[in-house]
Amino acid sequence: MLALAALPIAARADDGGAARNGGTKAASSQPPASAATTRTLREADRLFAQGHYAEVRKLIAPLLKMAHPHPEALFLSGRLHLVHRQWTAAANDFRRMLQVNPNLPRVRLELARALYLAGDYQAAEYHFLLLTGQHLPPQVLKNVQYFLKQIREKAGYWGASVAIVPDTNSNQATSAQTVVIDGQTFTLLDNARQKSGVGLYVSAQGRRNFGSGLRNYVRGYTQLQDYRGNYADFFYLRGALGHVFSIGNATLDAEVGLHGARYQGALLYDGLAARAVLKKPLRDNVLFVSTLDVLQLRYAQTYDYHTGVQSFWVNGARIALSDSTLVNAEVIIGASTARNDAFAFHAAGGTLGATSELSHGITLGAQASLLRSNYLAPDPFFGQTRGDTTLQFEASIQQRAWHYMGFSPRLVLSRTINSSNIPFYSYTRTLVQIALTRNF
Repeated sequence: MLALAALPIAARADDGGAARNGGTKAASSQPPASAATTRTLREADRLFAQGHYAEVRKLIAPLLKMAHPHPEALFLSGRLHLVHRQWTAAANDFRRMLQVNPNLPRVRLELARALYLAGDYQAAEYHFLLLTGQHLPPQVLKNVQYFLKQIREKAGYWGASVAIVPDTNSNQATSAQTVVIDGQTFTLLDNARQKSGVGLYVSAQGRRNFGSGLRNYVRGYTQLQDYRGNYADFFYLRGALGHVFSIGNATLDAEVGLHGARYQGALLYDGLAARAVLKKPLRDNVLFVSTLDVLQLRYAQTYDYHTGVQSFWVNGARIALSDSTLVNAEVIIGASTARNDAFAFHAAGGTLGATSELSHGITLGAQASLLRSNYLAPDPFFGQTRGDTTLQFEASIQQRAWHYMGFSPRLVLSRTINSSNIPFYSYTRTLVQIALTRNF
């Protein structure tokens, strides 16, 4: 487990007042508490300050059994779990409060701390980052930044998602019936045309840090998509060894490894893989992230003309607009070599996205991306040098209040429009992901 900061995140002297202020805000969406409930909570708060934790638990137990527990009772319950080092139980209480009202910075602070202590560093980073969008006291903000740097330097993570995916164009192919080559019209075979279907998508990723100072790590990522009939089945696996370097308040992750993919049950490509990720805070609520990814692509003999090296450099910023909204903006530059220059390209584009937590446990997300790809030589079939513009739009909704074993349901609607100067390469695709994914 990572070392804790020398200073507490929040001063003990303001615990009671902060809890009452947080409870007042959280209670705004609930009926006012009865006079008896108010007296019970005040007495429980007083006893907690004196360290009489067993008596506090007895006092608030009836309030926690209500269909909609009072937020201050949940807050006291979470703090009791922290006292007894029950990190996951504490996180669950604080999450329940944020599901009612996501704009409670003190509660999110305690949730982030509980997740950090539980070793769920990826979720802790998410909540600490949101907190930087608040006007926090200087010492509290200093400690939040300390924890974020500790996580970036030494923390592992894991994540997974399983989805059922209705898809209008799972093979990303044209809907045209015919193509024109050298002035002659040819009818396309079925396997060259757009196909719809329902697929299964599974993805998982994780990182484990080890060694002196936890600066070394092993990282893995895998993705599976499976459709009936094998026509669009795809499997990808990547593994790497890396090291984290500290450069002032910035961190640099550098790694090398192997990767490979199978398509329709057969080897598609494999090769070496290298990645470098620089993370540097620009402002209290802005994190600059620069990622360089270089992949060797050794294609199977059938597709050997694609063999080459693909590189993408992504520079972006994660911005906490408030304690419930994150914005992500990126600029993308890429290039891919190939044995046949008709399949080599240069690319440039960008993405803009945001996620926002609402009441009732709902998280909304939206993202738009644009990528322009210019190929380097005329296509061998159509005689033109290809140029594509790819637009993608995505909207999502996640219900955090419904969860099981750390997973909650998420619905994603995605629309892709690929416009090419060669009509054969133009296509549209709409898919829906009905997923279970990690709940932060």
